[in-house]
Amino acid sequence: MIESPQPPEKKLGIGALIRWTGTVVALGLMVWLLSRQGWDEIWADIQQIGLPLFLAAIGLLMGSRLAISLRWYALLRGAGEDISYL
Repeated sequence: MIESPQPPEKKLGIGALIRWTGTVVALGLMVWLLSRQGWDEIWADIQQIGLPLFLAAIGLLMGSRLAISLRWYALLRGAGEDISYL
């Protein structure tokens, strides 16, 4: 009887350990920075923006995300991947 080969065991390599450590450190720094913010000053600045400018900024942000997703779609289709846009 022929035995089927067992899949290799997944080990946490040094590269993965470094990536996870970097992620944890980055999240810790972000939490620390956010905890030191002057939220009253930030809120006052946000209130001064105005609705039309805020909506324009959101529209530009959404346009940017759409352009990036279209770029990835074109790159993947060009590489021969059969994917749908959605």
